[in-house]
Amino acid sequence: MVLVFGLMSFGCSQRNPAQVDYCLAALAGLEADRGRLEVMSVEGTGSSIVIKYRGRGERGIRCQFEGTAVSLDQLDLVEVVHDGKVVGPGRLTFLKRQLLSHEGFRVLHERVMLPPSGYFSLNAATGVYLQMSLSALPIASVYVLLALGFALVHGITGRINIAHGEFATVGAYAGFIGFMAFGALSIPLGIAAALLVAGIASGCAGLLTIYSVFVPLARREGQMLLVASVGLILIFEEGIRISHAARELWLPPVYSGPIALTLPPYVVTVTAMQLGLASATVVAVVTVLLIMRWTKFGLAWRAVADDALAARFMGLDPAHVLGLAALMAASLAGLGGLVVLLGYGNASHSMGLMLSVKAMVAALLGGMGSLGGAVAGALILVTVETLWVALFGGAYRDAAVFFMLVGILTLAPNGLLGLAGQSR
Repeated sequence: MVLVFGLMSFGCSQRNPAQVDYCLAALAGLEADRGRLEVMSVEGTGSSIVIKYRGRGERGIRCQFEGTAVSLDQLDLVEVVHDGKVVGPGRLTFLKRQLLSHEGFRVLHERVMLPPSGYFSLNAATGVYLQMSLSALPIASVYVLLALGFALVHGITGRINIAHGEFATVGAYAGFIGFMAFGALSIPLGIAAALLVAGIASGCAGLLTIYSVFVPLARREGQMLLVASVGLILIFEEGIRISHAARELWLPPVYSGPIALTLPPYVVTVTAMQLGLASATVVAVVTVLLIMRWTKFGLAWRAVADDALAARFMGLDPAHVLGLAALMAASLAGLGGLVVLLGYGNASHSMGLMLSVKAMVAALLGGMGSLGGAVAGALILVTVETLWVALFGGAYRDAAVFFMLVGILTLAPNGLLGLAGQSR
């Protein structure tokens, strides 16, 4: 529930940015004065956008759309009231066919001047790094959630689950169903339903996987568990692909309107969704770390991770502790998959393997025996990726990350924060 409140706190004044752009383009086409138009305010929620501007005096325009921000007909303009007068059907049809096009949007950017906003000034050299850091908030949230879950299970089993990222795929697809089922009623309700459904679906998938595969194979010799986890990847990917006819998920933009943080000439922006996802991730991670530090389950987890046989002699059931850890880890991964969907607007049935690899890299960087190290490793990973893209572009980004991993593990085999045999 902490994730629900973390995201809903940013949803008080949702405006669809695409609807705002359409209304601004309609304004540029309807306003007879060919000079610059200074926008004073943009208001409205749901399917109605109200813009107040200054042209020949202070005036206004209201655009009514057929659908809300999550509907397929969200950009179907059904009524325009300009300067207190309703635009007639003929002129509205002409407006939609001729002006609301590429040419109309070019005119929009030439004639409409949005009000300056922001809180402080930055030069371009500094602003570009701040902008890229803010843009990396969703992927940082994904890496942290998956790496923490990866470390939770690895701390007990000592084995690598290369299929861990598939729980993120399950969470994304289940969350999409929950969001589309309730999002038309209310966007915060849709997000809450998506979080709930994603957590439950991925948690159930994690429990099923642990008790059907990991518990029976945990004590077997060799690499049977690693081979089984590769088989799990094929089962999850093909199951999701077949059930969804190989279609990727695409989500309408939600809370994606830019919020200016800096003043011109270099404007740094962030979206409410990025801030919400980052805040919710912080709350979730801190909650998990506190649980693992101060509760009986956390004590039991550390006992089983240090010596499962001794823990059994002390009355603990390692399989039960592993099941609870798997439930928590898979739920975190499922929420990470939902972050991908909400933060970037799409998800694919084949994204699980790369997410598994990135979670493993983050855990290795921080130290496989440390939960806090897994979080730190995820932040190091996203920092390196962001800096690489800022300095050299997106080419060879993953190659640079894996090269860095090899170098660090050569110098520090237990990771940056991990110690051999420790699980904290």
